[in-house]
Amino acid sequence: METLVLGGYTKGRNKGVSFATLDTDKKKITNVKLALEIESPTYVTTVGDFAFSVVKEGDWAGVALLEKQDDVYRQIAAALTEGVNPPCYVSFDKKRQLIFSANYHQGFFDVIAITDDGLDVVQSVQFEGSSVHENQQSSHVHYVQMDRASEYLMVCDLGTDKVHVFDVKVSGEVKEVFCYQTKAGFGPRHLVQHPTLPIVYVLGELSNEIDICRYEKGVLTHIETVSLLPEEYTDWSGGAAIRVTSDGQFVYASNRGHDSIVVYKVNNSGVLEPIQWIKTEGKTPRDFHFNQTEDFIIIGHQDDDVLSLFSRDTKTGVLTLQDKEAIAPECVCVTPL
Repeated sequence: METLVLGGYTKGRNKGVSFATLDTDKKKITNVKLALEIESPTYVTTVGDFAFSVVKEGDWAGVALLEKQDDVYRQIAAALTEGVNPPCYVSFDKKRQLIFSANYHQGFFDVIAITDDGLDVVQSVQFEGSSVHENQQSSHVHYVQMDRASEYLMVCDLGTDKVHVFDVKVSGEVKEVFCYQTKAGFGPRHLVQHPTLPIVYVLGELSNEIDICRYEKGVLTHIETVSLLPEEYTDWSGGAAIRVTSDGQFVYASNRGHDSIVVYKVNNSGVLEPIQWIKTEGKTPRDFHFNQTEDFIIIGHQDDDVLSLFSRDTKTGVLTLQDKEAIAPECVCVTPL
């Protein structure tokens, strides 16, 4: 048995952060239940018994620190700003004890310190600019996280087609050291770093592509671009989440519109070969995650109640549907506890 943490919008039936149980023997998801009533927890990052969640409280929005107590979460601190939209992404840097949050609508990211009194925003970095797509009228920061070595902070700006790289001091002070420019209209949303190769995969929400980049000392250099969609598909779709297995053999990404997961085999140089597109059995699969052993993938759906479970062949990478009976309304974040 494993515990999953689910985050989502709270515009309809969902009331906050939920727990769910993954039965790895029966290959089913059961016991979806509310862990904390909280507004707009659209992204949740777990760290042991603690979690950092997006939160909205009236006209204030930001990040909340949650602590697990028995079978519920309790909010113990928050860093909130008045008059802003809630963030869309939250990450944690264990080395510096810093939290980072990305604000899509206002185009900035926050650096948040953990203090004796709670959480404190120590720096906000605002971006400016635009690009060619109708969804790129201004900056839209969608991802902010330290790289695998915890050396540099990587920030995806969907609105300006840029990936910014920052040096980060222990104090939380950041300084930009590099900027990777994608093609116009690419819309960098998320990225993942290969566990052993000097490779980063940047997912383009708007162009439905992945940029494969060499990554050394904070510098990204373009190698190749691959599609998220099969050649025969011509309707609208938008790339969402991307994950890489811990052995570096496979990359997975979700497609909203095509409503699928695409599976890529990673070759020895880090280049991707698509080997499967599989429907997620729900509408708008925004986020998904591996379970703790990476034998399963769990997929939430923004515009459907379905929480899908797929088993994963660890040798071939291929996915097989196992369960789609669990209900999780407005689910846009899935993570193992």
